[in-house]
Amino acid sequence: MIVQAGLVIDLGNSGTRVKLILNKKSELLEMSNKFAELAKGYEVPEVYEDSETSLIEVGGIRFANGELADKEFSASLLRPSALQPKVELVTTQLSLNLIFAKALERISVHTATKLSDIDATFKVTILLPPLEQDVKKEVMKEKVKEISKVVMHLPISMSMDFKVSDVLVIPEGVAAYFGALFREVDGKLEIVPDNAIYQTGYVLIVDIGAGTTDVAIIRDGKLIEDSKDTFKKGGNSIESSVRNEIKKKYGYSPRDLGAVICRCELDENGTINRIPDLVNVAKSRFSRSLMEDIKQYLERMMIDMKEIKGTLIVGGGTLESETVDENQKPLSPALADELNAYFKELAPNIKAVSTDGKNKRLLNIEGAEIVHKHMSN
Repeated sequence: MIVQAGLVIDLGNSGTRVKLILNKKSELLEMSNKFAELAKGYEVPEVYEDSETSLIEVGGIRFANGELADKEFSASLLRPSALQPKVELVTTQLSLNLIFAKALERISVHTATKLSDIDATFKVTILLPPLEQDVKKEVMKEKVKEISKVVMHLPISMSMDFKVSDVLVIPEGVAAYFGALFREVDGKLEIVPDNAIYQTGYVLIVDIGAGTTDVAIIRDGKLIEDSKDTFKKGGNSIESSVRNEIKKKYGYSPRDLGAVICRCELDENGTINRIPDLVNVAKSRFSRSLMEDIKQYLERMMIDMKEIKGTLIVGGGTLESETVDENQKPLSPALADELNAYFKELAPNIKAVSTDGKNKRLLNIEGAEIVHKHMSN
């Protein structure tokens, strides 16, 4: 069976998100970007054979992803780092192999076709940080195209050849602008009414990731190429601050700090301590520091804050607390709200670009999907 499919890939530092596009329908796949290299002869315990574990083979070496990796090899995991370009990370190569394997598995399910009967060709769109997109775009294209076979041992066994017809590389943050400006209705694009005003004028994009924050400026619907920049701070900065405060107050560091911050709750052997004060202080420190970076950035761009028509603040670091108080308000407000309040102080007429109810964490990949389907040949 000949299959033409699309893949839209977001290799985040906190996790990998993929849109598989098949027969004009898309499916979101999310997977860990942490891997464990398995020694030759290592036998996978039976308990993991029916778990959320993937086992791929790259260059004759087996790598575990998911539950097996997290539970048995937590101290020696291979994970992405914001200190290196994504194209140079070993986890990028492993994630790409895992993505193709997972995509082939889902194609088999969706088409009710045996893997051995599938002849798949993929058109790929992949996101990169803005500055990296400038200098590493061609390298990333080659890295994707050089993969033409995947070997997987869990959750299913496969050794599959496939083809990649084309690779499009687009900058993170800028993709989010398209995700906010447009929506798809009955297979056609239409502009989100609340955001029609942002087709002209300046829009400042702030994309807060785990290890970095990317910024860029759109003018009259087009990216100002020289505006792309990256600050070496992100959600990890908030985590580090909260970790230090928890250690001072409670005497230990929780393992799953991300979950603690999302809930604003610390589970201490069954005793739940609410810590919105610690989280809010960390967010406030980060926001003030980031605002100083943004002000200096705009000065370099010779753009006054009051010239900015709208701000689009996206990324995993922008989300509010999952836990609410007795009035159903989040214990900790979204970082985007705090930053927009700072913008309002400096430029009262500035507005926040509507995200039309879309998840800010997914806005980049939503926008990349729009480009993939409607704006690329």
